[in-house]
Amino acid sequence: CSLRTRQLLATILDIFSNIAKTTQPFSIKYEGVQNFGHKVLFLKVSANEHLTSLHERLVEAMLLIDPGSKLPTECTSDMIFHTTLSLDISEDEYRQSQKYILDLSNLHKEIVIDSIGIFLSTDGRHWDIVGEKKLGSANRGLI
Repeated sequence: CSLRTRQLLATILDIFSNIAKTTQPFSIKYEGVQNFGHKVLFLKVSANEHLTSLHERLVEAMLLIDPGSKLPTECTSDMIFHTTLSLDISEDEYRQSQKYILDLSNLHKEIVIDSIGIFLSTDGRHWDIVGEKKLGSANRGLI
């Protein structure tokens, strides 16, 4: 990784840490399993004011770092908050997953979010966690 990339990542992690310190843990609610086309399966997350606020703060911070970025600046009605279950699955895997999607389509589970992570992809397909931070004032160092 180049010096510029390491410096940029350090800046992002610093901003990320400051946002985490000032964000208290909050709850999210899952609304079943859905898909993006035939390649991505995900758990849909209901938008709420805490999640929307965190998203907007992170986007604002990233726009300061990269003003030309095409990040969504507002949480619009077409924004889909989600937890990815699988990426780039085959047509056969997608067909096999349909019975599980139907079984989980009525999943409504609430969980507490008490930490956030930053993931980095160099190829658009594989993601590595490069930082994780506990939410709230009792933060410890980056993991």
